[in-house]
Amino acid sequence: YRVWGSVVWGGQHPYGRIETDDTIDEITLDDCNAWVRKLRPEGARLWVVGKVDSEELRKQLEARFGNWQGKAPKPTKIAKPKPAKGTMFFIHVPKAQQSQILIGHPGPARGEPDYEATQMMASILGGSFSSRLNMNLREDKGWAYGARGGFSYNRGGSTFSAGSSVRTDATGGALREIAKEIEIMRSTYPSAEELSRELEGTQRALPASFSTATRTLYAFRDLAFYDLPLDWYDGYQDRLKALDIAAIRKAAESHLQKRDFVVVVVGDGAVVLPELEKIADEKLFGKGGLLFLDVDGNPVEPPKFPAD
Repeated sequence: YRVWGSVVWGGQHPYGRIETDDTIDEITLDDCNAWVRKLRPEGARLWVVGKVDSEELRKQLEARFGNWQGKAPKPTKIAKPKPAKGTMFFIHVPKAQQSQILIGHPGPARGEPDYEATQMMASILGGSFSSRLNMNLREDKGWAYGARGGFSYNRGGSTFSAGSSVRTDATGGALREIAKEIEIMRSTYPSAEELSRELEGTQRALPASFSTATRTLYAFRDLAFYDLPLDWYDGYQDRLKALDIAAIRKAAESHLQKRDFVVVVVGDGAVVLPELEKIADEKLFGKGGLLFLDVDGNPVEPPKFPAD
């Protein structure tokens, strides 16, 4: 996860920068003061949830912040991601008992009109315990304690990722199975039972998003963050109920790539590299080949192992 952003968004992208000892040491007190000077009220948003009315709240806030003035900076325009095309990245951890694998690519914006269909599609593929990925790698193969997949949203878009921590000797097999499940999700219709299961779970879980003042605040703050209307939840249940398996298939075809994935594997190269090299040669995930990184995301030479 440390290097994932740098390969799926691009190393120079704001979402792709890796924090290191050196970058932390470079921060000065002047840098911190300059950042604080950007905090201004005009253009900012304040969220309050609780047993308080607007008149009382305004009185308390004006007493404390009445002299705080100035415009907040405009939000930074987030560039499109520039991931490596179809490249497998490997980080060697000697004698690792498991391999951590992630497969993915950039995804849709949070405000896309088929958000609900995409949400249900991702749940069927890898978002729940009963998902296809978990049933395959955990229940059927016994290679992992769990496997997951889905979309992670930011203000500037999203990324799709699917992965797991798997038994070292099952690394190559797990990569192939995940690739297979993604392609099946893209190219076939889900079952009515799968859709019904995920819809019911999502609908039943909705009240929890408003079960406390804090959760309620986060729900509405997130809507503003993604530039969504504050009445977005009013029609959410109806939009879910309107979904059918055709909508799920269409979302999968639209938002799951057929090729040019980014793959990150962390594990014991002495065990897993021969199979990873085969997968790279087969171009299962794309044409980019197999590259090697250190834990800070820097390119390194392939690890060398003594002859048997």
